[in-house]
Order: sequence, then structure tokens, then C-alpha cells
Amino acid sequence: AAVGPAPNLWPTADADWGGAGDKQGTYYAMDRDTGEIVWETQLSEGGLLGGVIATAASDGERIFVASNRDAEGAAAVVALDGITGDVVWTVDVAGSVFAPVSLIPGVVFVATVANEFHALDATDGSALWSMDIPDQGGSGASVVDGVVYWGYGYALFGTGSGVGGLYALAPGGEAPLAGSSGQQVEGELAAGAEVYRARCASCHGVSGQGAVGPELVDIDDRLSLEEQLAVVRNGSGGQMPRFEGVLSAQEIDEVVAFTRSGLGN
Repeated sequence: AAVGPAPNLWPTADADWGGAGDKQGTYYAMDRDTGEIVWETQLSEGGLLGGVIATAASDGERIFVASNRDAEGAAAVVALDGITGDVVWTVDVAGSVFAPVSLIPGVVFVATVANEFHALDATDGSALWSMDIPDQGGSGASVVDGVVYWGYGYALFGTGSGVGGLYALAPGGEAPLAGSSGQQVEGELAAGAEVYRARCASCHGVSGQGAVGPELVDIDDRLSLEEQLAVVRNGSGGQMPRFEGVLSAQEIDEVVAFTRSGLGN
């Protein structure tokens, strides 16, 4: 079967081992000196976009690997015992995983094409935190001095908007909100910024600069408040979807207020 990810290397008491997953959804461990396969563990079914495509991470005792469930559009994040290959824990996440799994002591980071970042407890797989992102996740996280640097934006087979960006996340930091030049948006516009980041940024750009959809910076100079509310509620031109019934009336009011006052200001 095809092997897409880079290999992992870890020591054991008697020998040095290495391993990698394949698109059939199996992770193999082998002796690095002899090439002998010492164990193999089936993680999920294979397929065109199934199995292990993302590079796994290892802390020297466990391997943390994501294996796509092709037919379901989901992925299993699995912790394997490095010596036996036994499954320690499994967590299912929405969306396939193509980004490398990242690891710091105690925390596993996984990005999905369902527009989500996940931070899992390395001990048992429980969710530490997760967040929606404006577009598909296709990159691993990097952690420096307690700050998680994580990029988003990924296009495959026509999916994704082609727009990306970078978050810097830290304990006690502000919630990351869309805004001009990546600035934090506070106060009464924050709720609208959250809706914009989750629902609008993939088409209109994180800062409203335009992408698949038109530019929204200075939209208040081109449309009246009622005109813009009508577009968001009812859609427009077959490209802009109808959001009435998808977003609440309050969320529509908040996101329109944000685009009129928060973007570019």
C-alpha cells in the first residue's frame, strides 16, 4: 500500500525502531537495523483519501497517529503503545486529517479539513480545547515558549477557498477573532467577529479582502444596512447562500454590524 507520511523513530530497550502508516489504514513498526516488521496495527479502513496520510508524532513511548475513515469523512486519532502496537486510546474527529500531528509533553495537536483545530490530552485523548477556523486545516502546529503557532488554509480537489492565515494561541490570550490585519476585535463587535470567522471568512477573506466572494471592506459605503441585511438573510446571485434559518436573527445582526464597523477599521 502507498505510504505518504514521514517515518517516526523511537528507541526500545533492545533495539531502535521506526514506523509509518499507509493508506490502507495500517501502522507498521520495524527494526531499523534489520527492516523486520515487529508489529502492525489496523487503525481504519483504507481508500482514496483514507488511511494514514498525515505524519504521526512520537514521544518515544507512544505513537500518535491520525487515520482517515474515507467513507465517513472523519478520522480516528489513535495513541499506540510503541512497544506492543496496542491501541491506548482512540478519538474520532470530524473531517479528514492531512496535516502532520504535532506533539508537546501532554498535548496532541490535530487539524482537520472540517475547519477545526483540536488539542487532545496525550494521556487519554480527552479534549483540552478545540476551535473553528475559517478554512480547512492543512498544517501542523509549532509551539515556541508556550505559544502555539498554527496556520490554516488548504485546497484539495477543488475544496477550500485558497485563503489562509496564521494564529498565535496562548493560555490567557484573547480569543482569536477575524479583523483587519489580524487585530483583535473587542467589545460589542466580538460576537459578530466570531460568526464572521466561522461562516464568512472562507469566502470573503479573514480581513474582508475578498476571495471566492467579493471584498467586504467599506461595505457600508456600497450598501445600506437594510440592503446588506437582506443579502445575508436571503442570499444573492446564486453564489451568496441564504443564511436565514442557518444563523439566528441576532447572529445576522451581529455579523453585519462587524463587517460594517470592524473590518478595515
